[in-house]
Amino acid sequence: EDVGGNSHSFLRIIEGEDADLAWEVDLGQTDEIKASPVIVDLDGDNIQEIIVSFDMSGTFYVKSYSPQLTCSVTGWTPGGSHITELLWTYSDSLLMIGSTDGPYVSSTLGGHKPTAQPLLADLDLDGTAELVLSLIEKNSDDPVVLALDITSTAATSIWQKTLDKGTHPSDPAFVQTDENTAFILLTSVQSSTSSMWVWKLDANDGDANWDGKSLGNLN
Repeated sequence: EDVGGNSHSFLRIIEGEDADLAWEVDLGQTDEIKASPVIVDLDGDNIQEIIVSFDMSGTFYVKSYSPQLTCSVTGWTPGGSHITELLWTYSDSLLMIGSTDGPYVSSTLGGHKPTAQPLLADLDLDGTAELVLSLIEKNSDDPVVLALDITSTAATSIWQKTLDKGTHPSDPAFVQTDENTAFILLTSVQSSTSSMWVWKLDANDGDANWDGKSLGNLN
């Protein structure tokens, strides 16, 4: 949306019955956001929080909001800075969620950067969700999988695994094989050859059980 001549991204909540705008926050002059927000109760109060991931000004961001919806006889009150509803911000200037390697990444072609979707998963099987993100290391262009511990006050890194094969990571997936064991599964693809590898990472520490298992494809 245009704000003062600049393109800004907005996180919005649309009321389900009448499709009215119930809440919104201006995220600023971000890159085109392709990652869907995820919804989770971070503090166990049965009220859902929202987590959104994006790139902005060369830095990767994750922000969590606890929206306070206000409605009166005249309707919803969606506007405002909502600064008190921002729970935390996680950032890393060496990572990005949107790849700069793709046919339509140029702003003149829409700025459509290949982007993997975030995953909520109970990595340590303790009943609470962690956040898993497929990212890219800016300096090397290597895929990176980042696992974050998320609470109502902060997000902190649990583990980070660099994948040494491929240029584009897929969405991560979670699988629990028994009551004590779980893994993160994903693929990586090499943009120049379309070669693909499968990765099986230990959910607790990111250790690779399959260290890039080739699918043997050439195109």
